[in-house]
Amino acid sequence: MNSCNICTSKNLDLLFSNAINSTARLEKIPTDVQICKNCGHVFLNYSFLKNTDLEKYYQNNNPFEKVEELDVSHRNMRNEQVNFVLNNINQDYSHFKFLDIGCGSGFYLKLLKDKKLYCEGVERSDLMCSMISSYYDIKCTNTSFEELKLNNKFDVVSMITVIEHLYDPKKCLLKIKELLNDNGYLFIEIPDSQFPRYDILPDYLAFEHLHHWTKVSFTNLLNITGFEIVSIDQKRNSDDSGNPENILRILAKKLDTTKELFENDYQNQLKNLKKYKENHEIFINNFKTKIDNILSKTQKEKINIYCAGLHTNTLLSLFPNIIEKIDKIYDSDTNLNNTSINKIQILSPDEIKQDSTKNFIMSTTNHEHTIYKFLKSINKDFKVYGLYNDFD
Repeated sequence: MNSCNICTSKNLDLLFSNAINSTARLEKIPTDVQICKNCGHVFLNYSFLKNTDLEKYYQNNNPFEKVEELDVSHRNMRNEQVNFVLNNINQDYSHFKFLDIGCGSGFYLKLLKDKKLYCEGVERSDLMCSMISSYYDIKCTNTSFEELKLNNKFDVVSMITVIEHLYDPKKCLLKIKELLNDNGYLFIEIPDSQFPRYDILPDYLAFEHLHHWTKVSFTNLLNITGFEIVSIDQKRNSDDSGNPENILRILAKKLDTTKELFENDYQNQLKNLKKYKENHEIFINNFKTKIDNILSKTQKEKINIYCAGLHTNTLLSLFPNIIEKIDKIYDSDTNLNNTSINKIQILSPDEIKQDSTKNFIMSTTNHEHTIYKFLKSINKDFKVYGLYNDFD
């Protein structure tokens, strides 16, 4: 069923369709971007996917960040998040229990533990959950949110850049209410689609994010699921934080009641996203100069790509003249080993030491500084090219 997750309306407009319809990790991905005319919520038409498809995808999709290799800016971002939560609770939280759902590398939990606070994590990625448990000695439950069953109740439940990936966000928030003690708190951080980034190759509204909220549309979702906003912040994370987005940072309190009043964000978002699309097309046209410069510097030499996600699919689709120059693609997700994109083989980073190709393009918006350090640690003579920051 294709309907709005917030208000259940089927009165939808098709904004546009994204060009990339497949990745190395998922054979068919959602492409149609829709907006609800009743409330203004923007989301992909993912009705052909099952929730189990997403569970399998995230179980196998391990992020590049490792607990022992976090960039300083990533650590700073996590510090900001912890401080935002604790500074806005406005009561003694020394006895509180904290749960982080989709805890990734676990540094947010580590900071809570350093403050002598009880905390647990939930993480779908087998690899990340194992690392958190062994490296930080923090309990991490390796399961999907839908299958989650915990004995504890918590005083603060957090989801940091997670809910936009989920099949049913409304159901998710209702389940979080069951995990919270009375008067408990929900901490959410999500991309802010009031200010979509047009200065990256992939479309801002492309998969993996299924849902795109503004301050108005997410407030609607909180209202109907029984949460009241305590504090909200709109800001831009730094480029090397691991999440270089404009974001909404929200602390909300659990209520016994719900509100059915909606503020319709349709007209604002319709105008906003049409303008975004115009800016993104201009950016893509100008980006050709950067690609031409890399091709000029490398001359007849081959180039490897690091990262095999949607960004690489987009790069090769928009600039097919680079394909004949690409030798191999490397990615830390072991499930992609010996698969391919555009008939270019994807290999494990463990094989880089044996590779004679010395030129690398980092095909990612999120982790250029971390990947640059990693590649240079293998061979300082590698020529490593960033698409958003200047390196070699």
